[in-house]
Formats: sequence, C-alpha cells, structure tokens
Amino acid sequence: MATALWLAALGASPDAAEAQTVRDRLRVVDSTTVQVLEMRDGSRLVGRVIDIGDSTVVFRSSGNDLALRIADIAELEERPADAVRNGKLWFRHPHQTTLVLGPTGRTLERGQGFFTLHELFFAALQYGVTNHVTLGAGATLLPGVSLDEQIIYFLPKIAVARTPLVNLAVGAVIVRAGDIFDISNEGAATFGVLYGAGTFGGPDANLTTGLGFGFVGDRISSQPLVQVGGQLRVSPGVALITENWMIGRQGDDAYVLSWSGLRFLHRKATFDAAVAFAPEEGGWLPWVGVTLGF
Repeated sequence: MATALWLAALGASPDAAEAQTVRDRLRVVDSTTVQVLEMRDGSRLVGRVIDIGDSTVVFRSSGNDLALRIADIAELEERPADAVRNGKLWFRHPHQTTLVLGPTGRTLERGQGFFTLHELFFAALQYGVTNHVTLGAGATLLPGVSLDEQIIYFLPKIAVARTPLVNLAVGAVIVRAGDIFDISNEGAATFGVLYGAGTFGGPDANLTTGLGFGFVGDRISSQPLVQVGGQLRVSPGVALITENWMIGRQGDDAYVLSWSGLRFLHRKATFDAAVAFAPEEGGWLPWVGVTLGF
C-alpha cells in the first residue's frame, strides 16, 4: 500500500509542483504593474490580480473581474504598466545580451538560454548559469572544412552590476582556430578579446559602450577596441539596432567597422537584418542573424 501511494504521488508531482510554482508567484499588484497569464488552454489574459483565494484568483482584465482556477494558470509574467501602449501589450524583449555581434552589459537570467546563427555559418549557444554568470560556446559551420579545422569559440560573461537601467559586465571572446586560420606561425592559434561592457537604459531603448583588448596566446595588445551601439524598439515587433567598433587609437591607423539595421522580435526569437560597413575600405556586406530562445 505504501508503495502504491508513493507511486501515485510521484506520478502527480510534476503538475502539483508546477501549480505550486505559479501559486508562489501570484500576488496582488497595483495599477503600476501589468500581469500576463498564460492559461493551460493556450489563451492569454492581460490585467492584474486583485484577490487570491485558496484555489482561485480574481483577475481584473479590460474592466471585468474574472474568477480563475489557479490550477488552470500555466505561467505568469509581470510587466510595467507602460508596456501597454495604444492598447497593445509589448512583450518582453527576448534578446538583450548582444547587439548585432558584440556583447551588451546584460547577462541572461538563470536557466535562460538561446541559440544564435549568424551568416548561416557562425553558430553559438549561451546559457544563464546564474543571473550573474552566462556561459557560451560556438563553432563555425564552414562547408568543405574538416572538423579539426573549424573555428571554435567560448563566450564567458560575468555581471558586475545588474539593475533595471544600468548593467555592467566583464567577459571574453576566446577563439580556437585550426590550421586553416594560422596567425601565430605555430599551427593552431588561440586568440580573442578581453572586454568590459556597460548598457544604460531599459530593454526597449538603451545605449551600450564597451572597451576591449585583443590577445594572441599570452600576449595582450595595447591597442584598444572601442564599441558603441544600442537598440530602439519602435513597435512591438521591430527595433532599430546599431553597433560600431573602432580598433586602435584614433588617428593611429584605427580601423572602423559598423553594423546598422532592423531587429524583428518574437516572444522567444529575433531576426536581424543589417548591413556591415567598413568606411576605410568603402565596402559593405549584408548581415543576417537568427536567435532562438529557450
């Protein structure tokens, strides 16, 4: 009998645990906060909880008070009241930790992750180990190139300051290249950038600045890499995005590289359509990138 009861409890535990998680997050809020309920039937309700009972909540949406079973609520998200604009809810920006290619000062939430693919051949996976530590890794997918000659990169990032409007982080881009990309005259090369980045503003309008120094092996360059960029969300599904690098000191053979374009937003994905431009060379290159969150 004890075994049967234990097995029954084990079988019911996932739903019970999930319901308990939602219950723990439910709270009564005032008009400065909007809550979004994802129901188990797939519907979404926008409003706010005004009363919580043992098994039900009263949810005020569009002026109507609805009695809802807590067990029917699959997920709860809270947004500031200004996220509702012209009667439409702007969902949370799904991709805030990088600009077009370079990092912002933001890190991923614990348990949050995403997969990115740039220009069809540059893939990466990043994951929030904690709210302050994000780890990433990736590799090139170059056709006709053997696995031992593909480029592999590692992308650790640690938050130094993490607030709604100010985010500072330090990190590195560590690249391991095979014989196909020899810059050390010693076969396979390890190189990359050590950087610090700061992002100022909220998720829908922000400015990012960064400073980095390149390295090859154990040698660190004295020439800085300066990054300036930002995003401006102009509608629920579209943001303007720009990223600009200056490598070296101004007036001392500095090299400038810029990206500008559009970021199309979905609740768990983004698609970047931009143009990369090198003023000194007068050349440009279409740049596309896809990010899928999980």
